[in-house]
Amino acid sequence: MRIIPFPELVRGLGGRDEAGKILASFSITINPDVETFLHDKIFDYEESHATRSYFAIDEEMNILGFYSLAIATYQITGRTPDDLKERLRGINNTNRKLIPGILIGQLARFDGISKESLPGSLLMENALERIDAIHKEIGLRFVWLDCADEKGLKDFYAQFGFSEINKERYCQMMAFFEEKELE
Repeated sequence: MRIIPFPELVRGLGGRDEAGKILASFSITINPDVETFLHDKIFDYEESHATRSYFAIDEEMNILGFYSLAIATYQITGRTPDDLKERLRGINNTNRKLIPGILIGQLARFDGISKESLPGSLLMENALERIDAIHKEIGLRFVWLDCADEKGLKDFYAQFGFSEINKERYCQMMAFFEEKELE
């Protein structure tokens, strides 16, 4: 199994039209928002440089699952708890209101694909490796994701250093990069 960028998947499937038909046949019934992204938005988001998506495939080029990454900003408001403001702003604790980070926008295994065939941890570890490489190049404060307010999901993400920061429509979770003072 390997994880490839979306444009490579599209080329491997014979181009945009064929790839679109194949992707439209996949279901993610546990999360209709992720399914809608896959069926209706992925090409537009990729072409407008809003996201980058990565697909897990097996040796026969069967698609097992995917995740998407995007640049994101977290807006600090009057409702943001003080401890979160401090962590978001960092060592210098400036009065910035928009803090840059990375959003894991989608992470899913397709219906019919078992946990054994594609462990969620494999997708998450690959995403975090890519994010770490970006962090080393340009610096970031956090990684952010939204998930359903379900104990199993929150426990899964907590394994990777994420903690709950907010519950609105979804549960929002964040993991922070370690702060390092230059010597």
